[in-house]
Amino acid sequence: MGETCKLQKYAWDDEELCYEHEDIENVVAKALDLSKKSGNDYTYRMETWKDGKLKYQFRFFQNGKEFTQDLISAITI
Repeated sequence: MGETCKLQKYAWDDEELCYEHEDIENVVAKALDLSKKSGNDYTYRMETWKDGKLKYQFRFFQNGKEFTQDLISAITI
């Protein structure tokens, strides 16, 4: 079993798995597309899984853009 990327769509009290694929670039493209269409209504979190276990490597998308580095920069001083 290899790596799988799962895309979670979430808002305040709503979260659902909306896409998964083994190719990371495929999932990134899907996240950018879906987040562009949903605007501020939803945030998308891409998770990396390996051998059925979450690797805690997240990437975040909203409004057709990735904002992972913005989050990292905001919490590191």
